[in-house]
Amino acid sequence: MSRLAVAGELATVLAHELNQPLAAVCLQADMAALLATESTSTGLRAALGEVAEQSHRAAEIVRSIRQTVRRTDVERGPVDLNEVVRVVARLLEWRARRTGVSVELNLADPLPPTYGDRVQLEQVLFNLLQNAIEAVETVHGPRVVVMETAPVGAWLTVRVRDTGPGLTDPERVFEQFYTTKPEGMGLGLAISRSIVTAHGGVLTAAPRPEGGAEFTCILPIYREEKG
Repeated sequence: MSRLAVAGELATVLAHELNQPLAAVCLQADMAALLATESTSTGLRAALGEVAEQSHRAAEIVRSIRQTVRRTDVERGPVDLNEVVRVVARLLEWRARRTGVSVELNLADPLPPTYGDRVQLEQVLFNLLQNAIEAVETVHGPRVVVMETAPVGAWLTVRVRDTGPGLTDPERVFEQFYTTKPEGMGLGLAISRSIVTAHGGVLTAAPRPEGGAEFTCILPIYREEKG
């Protein structure tokens, strides 16, 4: 409980202190992107666009953390999980390519929306994909990660499967401060499960019979109230 209290205090301080410099980064990134002309190299324009996009994403994450810590209402609405998956895969594309990991998307189309806070759900799927990529980086065989979405009755499922070393104790990976990474804090999956639970869903993990691990995120389908 003491470590959780300290973590909460640190989150509050970091969210507050990072807010202003991130706002400045967002402004400068947007200005640089606008100043880029047609004569600017395609690579440079793409890089500036990516800087602008990532700085705004970081600002949204900080905003979400501040709302959570201050217990204010988060901004919830219909969320397209397919689009969230595509965004997350694009954000981690550089990491996967650098280490020879193949990230495959198998998305149900059409897929009804779920209901929740897009930034928080993006953080959950980002964490799951990042963990999967890091897992397969440690093996010498095929390095493949698959993300798939599907509707199942009144629910939506997002599965992240990898060909990594697998899981020996699937439930323990969700414990706070439990980690197998030298530089890990052991909070990512615990926080992810809390977010999914707060959205009325379930987050589970299981070893795959053929090797590797599978994480399954189940969320309710958004039903618009009529009348």
